[in-house]
Amino acid sequence: MEKFGGKKIEVVYAYPFTKKPKIEFRLDNPEFLASVNNKRIIFTWGYHFVDYVNLLKHSDRIREYFTPQSIHLANINALIEKARGTCEILVGVHIRHTDFKRYKDGKFYYDVDEYVDLMKKMEKLFPAKKVGFLVCSDELQDIKRFEPLKVTFGTNHIIEDMYSLARCDYIIGPWSTYSKWASFYGNVPIYNIDDVNLDFTLKDFKFFEDIVHRHMETAAIFPRPRS
Repeated sequence: MEKFGGKKIEVVYAYPFTKKPKIEFRLDNPEFLASVNNKRIIFTWGYHFVDYVNLLKHSDRIREYFTPQSIHLANINALIEKARGTCEILVGVHIRHTDFKRYKDGKFYYDVDEYVDLMKKMEKLFPAKKVGFLVCSDELQDIKRFEPLKVTFGTNHIIEDMYSLARCDYIIGPWSTYSKWASFYGNVPIYNIDDVNLDFTLKDFKFFEDIVHRHMETAAIFPRPRS
């Protein structure tokens, strides 16, 4: 602990900025609150500072606070209207390519053809429905590679694509906080890709709230990519 201008300062480090085990600092935990009590200034540094109870309790207020500006909402509404005009079920597909080519030596990088295979598997889960796909990517994609699937591309704006995914009926994507936020914001079930060769069912799509509840029950670190 240090003092600055007569005020007590405490810095709480979490993974990955500490060699301690991957533990979570739950901000609603009395033990953690007691450890930082009477400190006038507290800095947190790391990933695992969480408060699941209040996150779920105030989720609607959080969504309201992070509502996009009207100019973006107008573009999102127009895009979703266009995409839904081609289908009965709209599936958002998050393709993250740029940094995932290098991250962990490309472990979570999937080629467009692999995404297309997943999309075809998804289509087969609704044999009596017209399934359309909203593809949002951090790289420009060639729509011909997705034929004959019904595909609409996002606007390629970082905010508009994220919140457009939140307006879909389902989301498919790699382990990424980008599509995770879309899942949370829109309360849309998401399927995170672990292995493109695995088959999946609708039961493998999880709502954010269900993920949090299961996590709280097991007291495990919040689900992250398998290393």
